[in-house]
Amino acid sequence: MNIDNTAPLTARKEIIINASIERVWKIQTDIENWPTWQKDISSATLHSPLTKGTIFTWKAMGMDITSELVKVAENQVFYN
Repeated sequence: MNIDNTAPLTARKEIIINASIERVWKIQTDIENWPTWQKDISSATLHSPLTKGTIFTWKAMGMDITSELVKVAENQVFYN
């Protein structure tokens, strides 16, 4: 994955999850429910179906963020 190092903000976090890829996919791609399990996110709105090019807006630690999905492959990869 290539990261736009000129972006105003970049973040990366890794953990080991003892769950099936299908379960992880369902939770991770349910963007509008991110605030229920990520304490720093206060809101998240997906503006169209989950596909490459989809825009979503979210608020984290008081910052308004607009993101675009650049790759979506069900049960494999999802990133903006």
